[in-house]
Amino acid sequence: VQLPLTRKALGARFADLFRNYGVNPPPGRRPFEDALGFARHLEEHAAANGLEPAWALSILRYEAAKLEATWLKRRFVFRSLPHAVKKLAAWLAAGDVPEGSHQRFSPALWWRASASSRLRHWLG
Repeated sequence: VQLPLTRKALGARFADLFRNYGVNPPPGRRPFEDALGFARHLEEHAAANGLEPAWALSILRYEAAKLEATWLKRRFVFRSLPHAVKKLAAWLAAGDVPEGSHQRFSPALWWRASASSRLRHWLG
């Protein structure tokens, strides 16, 4: 699964949630399709049961948007995220799983001039 920050945020629960998803995965032959399917599954799980920490959903949405922009060759992808994704991503990349809510508006944008041009990214 191509969601490394989400995996770190959820810890051991990630494997359980992925096994639950694996019972009936949507058809897809590529790893990014599987990752996007799992992201949709986690969104549904969070809507029905909640997800702890709450900011893990923002990390998931951020990583899923990056996959859409990268692999689906989208020219413009924007996400409005309710948590401090830039700080959270830095902590997770360093191996820390921070406590607290970390609520802060975080706009995330990926863009490219054409489907074949270089992908650019900005995270506020």
